[in-house]
Amino acid sequence: MFVFTVANNISVIQILKDVLENKTYYYTKSKGVLNQVFKDQYYDEELFFSLSVKECFNSVINNLEEITFNQNKLFNEQKRKMRK
Repeated sequence: MFVFTVANNISVIQILKDVLENKTYYYTKSKGVLNQVFKDQYYDEELFFSLSVKECFNSVINNLEEITFNQNKLFNEQKRKMRK
């Protein structure tokens, strides 16, 4: 789902789940997607990742407008770069 939403410029937060008591698997996969989408662009990965369901819900409840604004800003910057 994360790949689909990022590829279609839809705001999303990926909850990094544990695999063998480590979040590296989901982090690496999700980071790779973000690196492909935002090639030479700086982005704050905290806009897209959460370490737990509770953290994710708290973030969305308290910062939904800010998260959406910042993610859309990144998507729009990338679109402008691609048009040039």
